[in-house]
Amino acid sequence: SRAPRAPHSTGSPTQQALKDLGITEPLYPSWLPSGYALTEAHISEDPLLLYELYTREDRYISITITPVTAVEKARYTQEDGLAEEYRTGEMAHYLFSNAGSVTAVWYTEHYFVSINGNIYTRALKRIVDSVYA
Repeated sequence: SRAPRAPHSTGSPTQQALKDLGITEPLYPSWLPSGYALTEAHISEDPLLLYELYTREDRYISITITPVTAVEKARYTQEDGLAEEYRTGEMAHYLFSNAGSVTAVWYTEHYFVSINGNIYTRALKRIVDSVYA
C-alpha cells in the first residue's frame, strides 16, 4: 500500500477556516491516503459548518466539523453490530460501519467531527490518528 500524504500541501479550505476562526483544537486530519483530491468544500460561519469531500476513482472520504450545539443526536443504522470505541489523542472516537462505508465520530468540548468514507477501517483509524500528529 502507498504511504499516506497530506490532503493539500498548502492547506485545505477547512484548515484555513479553522485558522482564520482562531480554532486551535485538533479537529482536522494531517493526511489522507494518497491519490485523493478535494472535489467539494462548504464553509459557512453562521451557523458554523466545515465540510470537505475528497475522491479517488469510486472512493470517497468526507470530513465534517460543526459546533456541538448544532448537532442533534446522531442516529446510525449499523449493519455490523455496535460501534467500536477507538481511543487516540486522549479522546474516545466511535467507529461505525454503515451501508458500505465506515464513519468515525467524536466530540470535543465545542465541536462534533465526523469522517466518513468507503475505505478500510484501518485507513480510517490512520486518518483519525493524524488529527493528533
